[in-house]
Order: sequence, then structure tokens, then C-alpha cells
Amino acid sequence: MRSMHFDCTMLDAQCTSYQSPNGEINAQLFQVSLDCIKVISLDGYIVQVNPGAADALELDSIDDICGEKWVELWPEESRLVVLGAIAGATRGERIQFAAFCPTAKGTPRWWDVIVSPVSNDSGNIHGLLAVSRDVTEIYLAREALRTADVRKDEFLAILAHELRNPLSAAGMAATLLETQKLEFDRTSQLGKLIARQVGHMSRLVEDLIDISRVSRGLIVLKHEPVDMGQVVHDAMEQLQGLVDAKAHAVHLALPEQPCILAGDRTRLLQVVGNIVGNAVRYTPAGGRIDVALSQDEDAVMLRVSDTGVGIAPERLPALFGLFTRGDRSSDRNESGLGLGLALVQKLVELHGGTVSAFSAGEGQGSCFTVSLPRLA
Repeated sequence: MRSMHFDCTMLDAQCTSYQSPNGEINAQLFQVSLDCIKVISLDGYIVQVNPGAADALELDSIDDICGEKWVELWPEESRLVVLGAIAGATRGERIQFAAFCPTAKGTPRWWDVIVSPVSNDSGNIHGLLAVSRDVTEIYLAREALRTADVRKDEFLAILAHELRNPLSAAGMAATLLETQKLEFDRTSQLGKLIARQVGHMSRLVEDLIDISRVSRGLIVLKHEPVDMGQVVHDAMEQLQGLVDAKAHAVHLALPEQPCILAGDRTRLLQVVGNIVGNAVRYTPAGGRIDVALSQDEDAVMLRVSDTGVGIAPERLPALFGLFTRGDRSSDRNESGLGLGLALVQKLVELHGGTVSAFSAGEGQGSCFTVSLPRLA
């Protein structure tokens, strides 16, 4: 809950017409406006409220706030700016501010407010007019853009780091091969080092290309009958080297009957590989990983659980988002751009399925579940 600032100049013209609640035009505007309009006494009490305020503030009746002190309807953190606006308008100024205030039912809302003095025919100020406009959608949209921009910057920093290290290693090896006469064994070692680093960079580039193509709808799946059990088996076979290197205990449970669905085998292999690969990456050496495949009348379900570093609850909602990298505290040195889960979700959705994640918290492992339509 915090105050905010918007440039809501559209309110200006409307507010200048409200010199008084009296008069035919002003009365009509007061009655039909969807904004929350309040006439406030100089000592800060609400003396009149327009009908639109009932919907805007989620009131049972506008009588619920008539006679109440306006500042006391705001949360504590917003009251100072409200008091300042009342004081300024009482001096004859028109004050605009933006702040947070929930509705009567507790719905979070952000408001842009203009407080203006109301004068009589003699020019004496005898009241205040406060016009509040709900700008929650604008606020949330800007917050989303700001968050996406921060994630993009973080992603670019990670990308630069991920490319710099293999480029540096490959460049050093190439320099040695070019400038020194080396024995065959040493030359072979440097050649293998270059190949490994190029392979790492190639995988990064492939992830970038895949996520770009999926996001733009350029990936066309080749739908054909696929045995998901065989896909899981092949994915585990590809990851066996990584599993062995970390001495994980992997328990694989596959049904005896084929689990047939209509899909693109290559992309499904990518889905399984990314999910299980994450479990391997974020589970400390000697941990346990359970991979279970099952089916019912409608769906084929893949469940991958581990005893790894887990996921903080606040990170779960954005885990499959683009430019979101699972910063698992125990394995921050693990490489990767964090595109794997975003790609998994998009590929699963292209197959008409869903993917979800659960973790009880950091240090308590995680569980990923993929559900795909079964071929009738």
C-alpha cells in the first residue's frame, strides 16, 4: 500500500466545471458521473456524495459515508497527503494527488484525486469538492511494464555472463593452439574444450531461438501418435550423464500400458528434458528425483519431484514467465538463461495441456506436474 503519481489530465476539464454543486449542469454531472464525487465541509466531513460513488467504493449505500470524516476513510499511509490536499484547497488552491485506498469491501484500489475549493457568490470558500477516479488498471499495467523491464534487464545481464565465460575459455584455447607448438594430447584437450564451450553457446542460442519462435507463433507442431512412456525413457537416457555426475538416486515409474497422445515427439522430449534437467541441476549431490508417468481416461500425467533446494513461495507465480530465472539460493552458480520453464509452458499449451509447480519452500524440494490430453 503506497502512494503513486499519475498524469491524469483528463480530470482537469471536468473538475473546473464544478464551481458549485448547485446549477442544472453541475447537478446533472454530479448525478451521472462514474467517478466518486464528494462535497466536503471545511472541517473535513463528507456532506454529500454522488450516486456513482456507491459502485466506485463498493458501498451498500452512499449514506454509509455521509457525515464521516473524509481523511479517516483512507489507510494510515495515505492520510498525510489527504490532509495536505484538504489544507491546500481550504486556502483556495486546487490540489491533485494519487494514493492507495481499498473499497468498503476491501478491494485494492488506486485513485487519482483532485480537491477543489467551492466558493459562494461573494467569492468566499464555504466547502470543498473532491473528485476521485479509479486508476487501478493504469497503475497495475504500469507496474507490470516496470517489472517486465526489470526482468528484461536482468535477463540481458545473465545472457552476457553466460556467453562471456565460454567465449573467454574458447578464445584462450584458440590462442594457445595458434601461438604455441603443443603435443598431440594437449592439442586434443584444447580442441575438446573449444567444442564444449561452442556446444554450450549453441544451446543458449537454440533456447533463444525457440522461445522467440514460440512467442511469435512460428512453431508448427507435427502431431502424430506418441508413446509418452518412450519419450520419458529417452529423455532420462539423455540426462544419465548429468545424473551420474551428481550421484542422484533417480526413481522412474512408468505404466505397463503405452501412454499414447497426439503430439510432436521432439518437442515433448524437450519438455521432459527441461523439467527433469532442472530437477538434476537444483538438487544437491546425492539427492533423490522421482519421475512418474500415469494416465486416466482423459489425460497423460507426468510428475517430477525432487529433494532439491526448493522454490520460495513468492517466486512460484512467476516461475514460468519469460525473463524469469529461478534464483535457487543453493545453486546460484548453475548456468542457464532461465528460459527452460517458459519454453516448457508454451510447448505444453501448444499440445493442449497444462504445467504446474509446487514447493513447500526453500530447502524443501519441488514438484512439477504436466498434464496432456490422451489420444482417444
